[in-house]
Amino acid sequence: MSRRKAALCLLSLLLLSGCARQEHLQEAFSTLSDPSVQESSAAQQPVAGSLHVAVSPGDTLNPYTLSTRMNQHLMPLIYDPLIKLDENWQPQNYLAESVALSGTGCTVRLRSGVRFHDGRLLQAADVLYSLQLCLQDSGESRYQNLLSAEALDAHTLRFTLSRPDAYFANLLCFPIIGEGSGEQVSPPGTGRYRISGENRLIRNDSHFDGGSPIREILLTPMEDIKEIGYEMITGRLDYALLEADAFPVETAGSFPVQTNSLLYLGCNTHIYPLSDPAFRQALALAIDRGELVQQGYSGRAIAAPDPVNPLFYPGEAPEPDLEKANMQLDALGFTARDEEGFRMAGSRPLELTLAINVESPGRRTASKLLQLQLEKLGLRLTVNEYPYDTYKSQLEVGAYSFYLGQTLLPEDMGLDAFLSQEGALHYQLGDTSELYAAYFQARQEAGSYGDFFTQFKEQQPFIPLLFPQASVARSRNFYSAVLATEQDIFYNIHKW
Repeated sequence: MSRRKAALCLLSLLLLSGCARQEHLQEAFSTLSDPSVQESSAAQQPVAGSLHVAVSPGDTLNPYTLSTRMNQHLMPLIYDPLIKLDENWQPQNYLAESVALSGTGCTVRLRSGVRFHDGRLLQAADVLYSLQLCLQDSGESRYQNLLSAEALDAHTLRFTLSRPDAYFANLLCFPIIGEGSGEQVSPPGTGRYRISGENRLIRNDSHFDGGSPIREILLTPMEDIKEIGYEMITGRLDYALLEADAFPVETAGSFPVQTNSLLYLGCNTHIYPLSDPAFRQALALAIDRGELVQQGYSGRAIAAPDPVNPLFYPGEAPEPDLEKANMQLDALGFTARDEEGFRMAGSRPLELTLAINVESPGRRTASKLLQLQLEKLGLRLTVNEYPYDTYKSQLEVGAYSFYLGQTLLPEDMGLDAFLSQEGALHYQLGDTSELYAAYFQARQEAGSYGDFFTQFKEQQPFIPLLFPQASVARSRNFYSAVLATEQDIFYNIHKW
């Protein structure tokens, strides 16, 4: 019987070139003009009060108009949210002094005495204005449960929901800017740092949560986020978030940052035999998530026993049970096999296809591992690789048995995109209305996901696999006990 071997992940090296760099940042910031400042980052001493980080020279520092990941990473330094999410996606009050959820209402009381960088006091109107920009900017469904928001007084807001949701506070993490400043390149914020001149952020010594040992943050322009790994090695940068497939960096310290990006196996429940939940259950039993994590992602991921992040809602990572999975397929009548040992559907080969996006190296490796794992069940899986646009069209028309997808879950772990009939990821999932209702019920009270997860596994509309990790790298010139989260890589900068 022929056996295919899993493809090994190949690390791609950056091609180093002598490209000229843009000399000035547009509008609110520019490249560092003093070579001695850049050289200080390469000195073999710990940073004393300053930090070099990347910034995109062609973008803004406005959280609602920027377009690059590099500048997005800077936003928590300049703009504060009502709540911050910790490393386990649990909400921590920040600009909000208190958050009270009751039924379909959420009342937020603001901290008193908080000032914007321009000296103006924070008011409820600033929050409403920022929320409006957030809703216009996102175009997402994560706020679809929000009916209205109003200011009860200058320091109190009331959010009204269409249904009770114990996790709504997680969505109060949008950055707050001054009312009426949405068109500015760098609107006023209340954060730990404020923009100073054209090339730096300086510490906000009057911040309500205390100061930081880092006096100034110097902005180093990068035309391409792929350059960051190389610039960490050369010493032009002291601190950066590296994506899961980024250039590997040898620095004094790097550590994982857990993402909320779910890798999953989508199922076409409109076709036989995937129309039978028992068949999908058997597949979920056979998949070795640990192998996917270790071999497919070099250990830089966590297994997903359920469709939400296990750091947010802990669950027991399932061990593959090939014996039970094989027995379940036999019980479904797939006992006949061809000369190579693959299962038959009656007198015909049981043909299964997996659609993947060819531009994703990680998913390509994972697909090869899944192919080998399903062979152990006697299932032949053909992997079809497509460019992204073709891949999307295949999902829309249902030209697959499975597809390998990856999506960033919202901050409240909402699954509406999968379970709603109108959801953006509800590709060929059939009728999920009962499961959607169970999901609503589970969200009425914190910690009550158990019954929903049980029903989810009974129906298994799709198969969660894992959540990849990114990493934060810090240069040899910078030593600190850093805590970083996906939302805020500078989460504990006040303790550095």
